[in-house]
Amino acid sequence: MNRKILILCILIMIALMLFTNIDHILWINENVASNGSTWTNELFPLIINNIVWIAIIPLTFIWLSKKDISKILTGLVIITTMAQTGTTMYARIASDPLAAGLSFVILAIPLSVILLIFSIKELKAS
Repeated sequence: MNRKILILCILIMIALMLFTNIDHILWINENVASNGSTWTNELFPLIINNIVWIAIIPLTFIWLSKKDISKILTGLVIITTMAQTGTTMYARIASDPLAAGLSFVILAIPLSVILLIFSIKELKAS
C-alpha cells in the first residue's frame, strides 16, 4: 500500500512541477513585454521553484528499489504533496504574485527540503 501511495504522490508532484513551470513561463511571456523586465530577471523564481521538486529523484529511486517504505517517509510524502498542491492552488487564485509565492516559499520549500533529506537517508539505507 505504501508503494502505491508513493507512486501516486510522485506522479502528483511531477504534474505539479510541469504545471507550475508552464504557468510561470506563460506568465513571463505575458509580463516581460509589459513590465519592461528581462527574461533573466524573471527566471530566478522559476529556478527557486524547481528546488521543491528535487525530492522526486530519490523518491523515484526508492520506488524503483521495491523496498518497503517507512511510515515516517510515507507520511512526509503525503504531507509534502498536500502542501505543494495547496500552495499551487492558492497561487492560481491569489491576485498578488508576491502573496502567491510567499506561501510557497514558507510552506512548500521547507517541507520539500525535509522530504529530500529523509528520502536520501531512506535511499542510503536500502
